[in-house]
Amino acid sequence: MKKVYLFLLIIYTVGLSACKTDEAVIPSNLQNPALIGKWYLQDLTTRIQTTGNGNNSDITIPYSGFGNYDFFEFKIRNEATYSSAFTGKAYEGYYSTNTNIIAPRPIFFKSGNFELDFSIQSLTSTTMVLFRSSSVEQGGVTTTTTNTYTYTH
Repeated sequence: MKKVYLFLLIIYTVGLSACKTDEAVIPSNLQNPALIGKWYLQDLTTRIQTTGNGNNSDITIPYSGFGNYDFFEFKIRNEATYSSAFTGKAYEGYYSTNTNIIAPRPIFFKSGNFELDFSIQSLTSTTMVLFRSSSVEQGGVTTTTTNTYTYTH
């Protein structure tokens, strides 16, 4: 009977160790320790440039007055929180950025179906500047919109 219990104990121990999952290994070039911490949105500048068919314009619209609900928080293991008063939500997810790319360095955030992508324009110990740009061409006129986000620790 003791042999049966010993055998069951060995099977149980082996079973538990087989069920153990290892933590995900994130390549070091997809991590950026300089990002770790909570970054609050201070300024947003929208620039709209239109070119083509003689319709050239360049408009810059500044926004400010953001609160404590507008932030990015980067944590270890590439975990992150994005919070926006505009959406009224905080999203828990993951980020990645490739430190092998000099500039502008892309940064991606994903939380379920919610995804954001930016480029890091500059990053110091106190200020992070992100931007995203998109263009639309219609009838020979190209409109490019660039949003620049300034965050501080």
